[in-house]
Amino acid sequence: MQRTEKQLLRALIYPVTLISVSIAMVALMMVLVVPKITSVFASSNRELPWITELIIGVSKFVQDYGSAFLICLLTIFITFKVIIRNPDIRLRFHNLLLRLPGLGRWIRMADISDWARNLGVLLNSGVPALAALRISSAVVGNLSLRKSFDEVTESMRQGVSLHRALEKNLTESGFLVHMVGSGEASSELDKMLIRVAEYYSARLNNAVEVFLKLLNPMLILAMGAMILGIVAGIMLPIMDMNNTI
Repeated sequence: MQRTEKQLLRALIYPVTLISVSIAMVALMMVLVVPKITSVFASSNRELPWITELIIGVSKFVQDYGSAFLICLLTIFITFKVIIRNPDIRLRFHNLLLRLPGLGRWIRMADISDWARNLGVLLNSGVPALAALRISSAVVGNLSLRKSFDEVTESMRQGVSLHRALEKNLTESGFLVHMVGSGEASSELDKMLIRVAEYYSARLNNAVEVFLKLLNPMLILAMGAMILGIVAGIMLPIMDMNNTI
């Protein structure tokens, strides 16, 4: 795993952890807490608030079908892991990832940044261009993008300049093509590639930072709303019973 991908994964640790903890807390409340408290309402003929009825229904569903649901998810995950080993399916899946809004751009920026950084360092170290291109293509995580970079290497082997090969095979990376063309013209290709890597890495970090600034408060609010809803669903009938005593 390359540096940019590691940065991306580290940035996503907090929201993923928060979502996992929220789901676990709600599930535990539905299985352990809600049934004990709502059993008090079973002997009462009172009409329960809609939110209480909803919570009781969700609690029963989790108790009755929670295990089956988890087994289903595990089966889907294992099946996916087996199917994705097929090279053609894996390539199609990676191509689909690139088409996803937001995530596709992040993957593209991360892989281009890693490719450019590796190629720039190798060229600066005196590694022959074709060998450096082959090595750099191998570090690209997305197979669809790796295929495009492999085609760039093949075009270079046939005598096409790097920026022309990139222009042909990576049509959505205009900045990369422009900077590589400038680097070839000024005989500073290795330096330009490092700048490209820094540019895409900075763009990715900024995009992820903005996304997390929006996502994290929303997750906290959603978690608070769920807990508040459960507490309200439990307390409303109890308060109603106390008022009638």
